Amino acid sequence: MIGWHWTADEDWLITKHYLKNKSELRKKLPNRKWGSIKARAFHLGACKQGRYWTTLEIAMLAHAYPFLGLSVEHLLPNRSRNDIAMKASSMKLKVLKRTHRNRSAETVAAWLAENPLKRY
Repeated sequence: MIGWHWTADEDWLITKHYLKNKSELRKKLPNRKWGSIKARAFHLGACKQGRYWTTLEIAMLAHAYPFLGLSVEHLLPNRSRNDIAMKASSMKLKVLKRTHRNRSAETVAAWLAENPLKRY
């Protein structure tokens, strides 16, 4: 695949699996060398090391964290639960008392559909 362009599906796989399951990612991209996958992950911002929070990630966290708590991890695939908890704490965000703590990805998607992200 030397010289081939990256597809949207490959980019999605990298952003979804790069931090969480590298061995699975290598199986899903058998025609790509590990060095090129790492370079693409860096280009996409999927690398944890040295990666700052984007404006969109901060807006998403501020909007959804009070209602979803750490279940907001389904909306921030490149962030661990610990990253989210630390950022929410530094932003002084609190979870509303009646929030269900562990929501599935489908429940989070339904909540987001009902409560679209505002423009900041």
